[in-house]
Amino acid sequence: MKLFNNGKQYKKILVIPDLHIPFIDVRVLKVVQMWYKRHKPDLVVQLGDMFDFKAWSRWPKDSDDDSPHEEFEASIKLGSTVAKMFPNMEILMGNHDMRVAKRAMEVGFSKHIMRDLDEIFPYDGWNWHADPREKLIINTPKGPIWFLHGDEQGGTAAQKSRLLGISVVQGHSHQSSIVHSSSLAHSVFAMETGHLMDMRSKGAQYAFRMGRYPVAGFGVIKFGIPYFIPLTGDEKII
Repeated sequence: MKLFNNGKQYKKILVIPDLHIPFIDVRVLKVVQMWYKRHKPDLVVQLGDMFDFKAWSRWPKDSDDDSPHEEFEASIKLGSTVAKMFPNMEILMGNHDMRVAKRAMEVGFSKHIMRDLDEIFPYDGWNWHADPREKLIINTPKGPIWFLHGDEQGGTAAQKSRLLGISVVQGHSHQSSIVHSSSLAHSVFAMETGHLMDMRSKGAQYAFRMGRYPVAGFGVIKFGIPYFIPLTGDEKII
């Protein structure tokens, strides 16, 4: 097991879930920024689906959707805003982040003429973890935690943590939960961290057909202990 940053212990970690830029809820993201400024975490992890790329999805398109050019321009603008709010982040690759690359592969484009996301959105403090062989495992005072997007394997975060015997934090599901499990040797936890999409946006309309209403919020790890902070958009103090 290879630990991130040579196994340095992180005492306070801010976990930002799926943003789906440009379909982001800026109101609730500002609340996350309030927490960030007030508590000054020593690490920020974004769990993937930073961008949505709806125009490049394989699903049927709405005639009222933005064109690929319009969505891309909006993503550039909002991506710059997010980079100013959170200038240093470890960013995982989500299934939405890979939509453009997958479409390029389908039509036979060589990866040698494609640009990676860190080239398209070249913000100095954003560190993309794009290699699927790499695992973002971060050390804390209570042991290692594996951060992942959530679509890499089937099952919930709780199922993964029990199977692998390591604490797990993931996004992807847009649901929230914290589950603790114990064995004879040690205890682990699993956390799912909601989302930060604007549920009124075109990009979120699919969610209403899923049967489980998405939960807005973000995660915090303090001294190895997980917390989920639910958001409604009208919070004054975090």
